Amino acid sequence: MNDKDIASDMLNSVKQGVQMFTLASIEAANPQLRQTLLNLRNQCEQTQWQLFELSRANNWYQPAPQADPQYMQQLARTYQQGMQAQATMGVGTGAGAMAGDMARRV
Repeated sequence: MNDKDIASDMLNSVKQGVQMFTLASIEAANPQLRQTLLNLRNQCEQTQWQLFELSRANNWYQPAPQADPQYMQQLARTYQQGMQAQATMGVGTGAGAMAGDMARRV
């Protein structure tokens, strides 16, 4: 295994860790446990950034090009409209539909 493969495997593992700590934290009823999980998630995020920077510096990973500014403005408007709809309909009712709409536009 070379350095690129090791860094890639580590990066994927850390990304999964961030996801798992996030899911666990939103399910935790105990405030101390929740905070511990959030702290661990934050540590994973910091490690992810370091691995990302290492991979990018060594040309092992090329991030996607920046999105078109007009597209980003449209996406922001769509998000704001969805948040306004969610506020008028009640918490949680508009977010899923909005996320699905955004996914279809990408």
